[in-house]
Amino acid sequence: MKTTPKWPKYIVHGATVTTEQGDGKSYCCQKPNWCCDSHTARLAAVEALYFAKTGDSAYGDQAFRSFNWVTYFQGFPPKGETPWGQDQWWFTDEFSDGPRRLMDGLWAVPEWAPADQSHFLGSTSVVTRISYDRGAVTYSTFDADATDVLRLDFEPKSVSAGGRSLSSRRNPDGFSFDPATRVLRVRHLNSRDIDIEGDGGSAPPETVDFDNPRLPAGAILRGQYPAGVIDWGEDGAWRIGVPEGRLATFNMVASDSHGRQAGFTFEAPRLFLGIDVHNPSGGEMALKLRSPANPDITVSVPAGQLLRVRTGWRNPTGRVDFETIGSGSLGDLRFDNLAYLKISPAPDPGASAFARFHR
Repeated sequence: MKTTPKWPKYIVHGATVTTEQGDGKSYCCQKPNWCCDSHTARLAAVEALYFAKTGDSAYGDQAFRSFNWVTYFQGFPPKGETPWGQDQWWFTDEFSDGPRRLMDGLWAVPEWAPADQSHFLGSTSVVTRISYDRGAVTYSTFDADATDVLRLDFEPKSVSAGGRSLSSRRNPDGFSFDPATRVLRVRHLNSRDIDIEGDGGSAPPETVDFDNPRLPAGAILRGQYPAGVIDWGEDGAWRIGVPEGRLATFNMVASDSHGRQAGFTFEAPRLFLGIDVHNPSGGEMALKLRSPANPDITVSVPAGQLLRVRTGWRNPTGRVDFETIGSGSLGDLRFDNLAYLKISPAPDPGASAFARFHR
């Protein structure tokens, strides 16, 4: 992709970065690294597709580098404004154009997807539902006639469409699996419903993101939420927080702005994997996580930063407590993406379970 007077491109740390909306003299982004991640993601997607079709490794390498640059611009920026606020941030870049083009790249080059997780990467149709389990993926597409691409963390033993087993030879329908890359390609002609079963793999984590089901902003968490997963009690220790700072979605906040401790109870013992913690305050804060069945862990959350906390716990627990140490109260922090395993772990589930807790 060559540079042009109205669409100049720069090389930034080995990645090709493109500007946008130029007239040959001025542009939306005046200098490298200012922005333009959505257009750079589009450029990288085209290069990835070209590499997939031709095998030209130069384009594959360039697409990978440009996508890597784009990832630094994804997510809510520290000083970003909400769409209803002043000085709007380009939400379409951060949460639409950029991520969608990244998905195009993974569809074109599925080897770039995590090798220790199962992921549906692309289809010539639209996916209407999907579920993951240990050694299994089940999904449906809008069209009965479609070609789908996945990367699995297990070896498939059977692939069926509408209950009919597909052949390992795609002629005209069927599937192919590369054990070296763990890439599965499925061609189905007469059914929307696909079932993949095999050996190995890890159980996928569940996540409470405080958006599904949606509760009103500021709502007090009482009783079960989500149903059958967590019991928040009746003391109103937690409430739903609005998007703020580095968190662009609803989250959980301690109701007592001066309190230092609060917790929750799983409806049935779960393996608590971790949680995202945002510290919008002006000082570093120390947070302790406790569980009766596991050793305490303490983490430091720098001021203004978002930290993904992984517990490293090995035993299912019914209770998890949070406590701040030193300066600051629990109400100064924001929490999101509470991750857990709903089944009892294998003898040593650690590495696979934690790898599957979103990168």
